[in-house]
Amino acid sequence: MKKGYTAFNLTKEARQLVLNLFTPKFNNVVAHHITYKFNVSENDTIPSITTAKIVGYAEDENAQAVVVEVEGSSQRPDGGILHITICHNSSVKPYYSNNLIAKGFTKINPVEINVKPSFNSF
Repeated sequence: MKKGYTAFNLTKEARQLVLNLFTPKFNNVVAHHITYKFNVSENDTIPSITTAKIVGYAEDENAQAVVVEVEGSSQRPDGGILHITICHNSSVKPYYSNNLIAKGFTKINPVEINVKPSFNSF
């Protein structure tokens, strides 16, 4: 059985909106998904969510990310914070956004985006 993570993948239009609102400052552009649960099997359940709201922004010398709410909450089932990694530099991996967001973020006026629930394998 495949292992991976469940996520809310950004639609093509949502990805473009994110990149237009938050111009990437680093070469490794991600802006692909919102991780819901990490290290799960392919038959793990995921809510049938089709919209999310960007509610916060964070950046430092390594990465940019936005905080997201799904059904009114930014909490992941594992206790982490729902977010989208916009981009990162070569000295860190995309999951660095978890550390970036944990240090704090700036709240912004909510922006709704369309997403698609999915299982993404490692």
